[in-house]
Amino acid sequence: MFKVLPQMHRLADQVCAAYGVEVAGVVTDAENVGAPTAHYPYYIARLAPNRLNWTYLCCRPHKGKLDFSMSTTNVDVVVHTLGPDMGGLVVLPSWRGKLLTDDELRFDSTTYKRRFYMLTEACADPIENALIAKYEETGLPVQSLLN
Repeated sequence: MFKVLPQMHRLADQVCAAYGVEVAGVVTDAENVGAPTAHYPYYIARLAPNRLNWTYLCCRPHKGKLDFSMSTTNVDVVVHTLGPDMGGLVVLPSWRGKLLTDDELRFDSTTYKRRFYMLTEACADPIENALIAKYEETGLPVQSLLN
């Protein structure tokens, strides 16, 4: 399997420190999440109320363009948002478990973006959405959609 949960945890810690948000609860923290034909690692956390109006911090497997990954060990960080004109999803640029600064993003990531190694636009993830919906229903951590 991917074994990328440690970098997901590191990314979540970096996001919390960089943006001043706190984790209020864990939705899922598992390597084998998904549908019967595809199992992916996910770390999804419910965020405490914050000034950015972010609700969920999602570290998801990088699936790349056309739902396949050009980099099987990379992770994307997406936050779900509240409020008008926020678009619902925001991508936080990262590369191999490290949150990127604006300078790093500007100078180092052109090749990664062009070759689809890095998520550049926020897009819905059906597995992520199902995990969040199940968590909101029960209020309990969700380890698998297969249970």
